[in-house]
Amino acid sequence: IFYNPYLPTLDDYFEPWTYDYQNLINAPLADEQPTARAISMVTGKYMDTIEAGPNWDDDLGGSQVYANNDPNFDGASDEEMRQINEINST
Repeated sequence: IFYNPYLPTLDDYFEPWTYDYQNLINAPLADEQPTARAISMVTGKYMDTIEAGPNWDDDLGGSQVYANNDPNFDGASDEEMRQINEINST
């Protein structure tokens, strides 16, 4: 109902992307499996590296970048952090 002048920007959420699905559908039979490269929905160009997204932690179950800065781990010992990293890597 009310105007919010502080809406998130692309810098807050990373830019939206899609994938080159036609490459998967139209790829000829080959020994190698085809891939779908990420394409920016802003520029239409291929993206080399996807760094984050609005649901990054939800979809991927977290990441080391965010986990390393999580204030809940401030009092964790080195052994506790090792165990957490071991769980996350399996």
